[in-house]
Amino acid sequence: MRLSNRTSALYAPALCLMLLLTLPAQAQETAVPTPAPAAPAAAPAAVPAAIAPTETTTQTTTEATTETTTEVTTETAAPETTAPTTAASETEAPDNAPAPANARPASRMLRLNQLALPTDLPVGTTRHDISSSGEIRSFLVHVPKAVAARRMPLVFSFHPAGLTAADQELLSGFSDLANEKGFIVVYPEGRGENPNWAWRPGVAGDQDIQFVADMISYVAKMHHLSARHLFATGMGSGAQMAARLGCILPKTFAAVGLVAGNYPQWDDCVPRPYSAIVFHGTKDHLMPYSGRVLLRGGQGYAERMARFNSCATGPSEVMSNGDTKAIGWSSCLVGTEVLFFAFEGKGHGWPGSKITPTEDTSQTINASVAMWEFFSTHPQQRYIIPKPPR
Repeated sequence: MRLSNRTSALYAPALCLMLLLTLPAQAQETAVPTPAPAAPAAAPAAVPAAIAPTETTTQTTTEATTETTTEVTTETAAPETTAPTTAASETEAPDNAPAPANARPASRMLRLNQLALPTDLPVGTTRHDISSSGEIRSFLVHVPKAVAARRMPLVFSFHPAGLTAADQELLSGFSDLANEKGFIVVYPEGRGENPNWAWRPGVAGDQDIQFVADMISYVAKMHHLSARHLFATGMGSGAQMAARLGCILPKTFAAVGLVAGNYPQWDDCVPRPYSAIVFHGTKDHLMPYSGRVLLRGGQGYAERMARFNSCATGPSEVMSNGDTKAIGWSSCLVGTEVLFFAFEGKGHGWPGSKITPTEDTSQTINASVAMWEFFSTHPQQRYIIPKPPR
């Protein structure tokens, strides 16, 4: 592991965490610089104070069993890229090929070492159905074994296209971490036979954002939530959905954690800073590291977030260890920070997971652990959106 002299001073707390095989937490908060004038943006979708979901059911299930799948990904390879670079380019990649007729929907895009079965919910995880935008939507909630007598953080974890909420719980390992650290996890379920997310602007996108607002209201009725500690994570299209929530609901979500996604430059983001921790493999064939036409790869997204947050410092090297390199930006508005992790030679995998393909998945760090260490030091801060100049 190698840290630059310049960075070690900025990221002193991070060094301790890296030595514990997590990853850098974050540097100290800094004074708030005067924000640059922000472009006019659409009003944020408000999270209702109290939404009464209907037709709710709860089901507790037993120990998990798993099955093996041998489906392979069908997208063509993206250009190889060395990580991290000084600038991320955008290149075009083909759309996903259709699934084989006999393929299980959950293996359409991503081959997993194991798939969760419909009844594979661990102790502490329950399935819930609510009415949202006129349809019944499903999600899983994991509550830690020991519920603290305090307001609890809430982490959303969105599955990749074609997988399920139960698959996401299995591949991310967030529930085990929640038991250890004391936070609640929500695993939403996308729409369709091959569940997916509507992360683009439009009616379907607005309905998915409303679904998130409805889930927050539903969980808040059962548990005391900390309004300053709501976070969104995801992989693939789930990462795109989490990024969309940061864009539209930055007053709700203090930070996002994104794995293996490609991201547009939305023009309707609320001009409010939020922190981001981003992960991407340089040989990702489903979500290319260098991006695709009109979509940025992980590094390009991180660079844009550094500009969005008006970060005064960075990019600075934070970590170099085996296949993993990380750069960071600090001294951003209201103590926000941006971290980007690149995995040389790795593909469409969740770092540290035993479920995503071995050849695609770095084991140098654990993305879930890294996200939580990052989130726990970056709660929501008070911020007044500046008025545009006359």
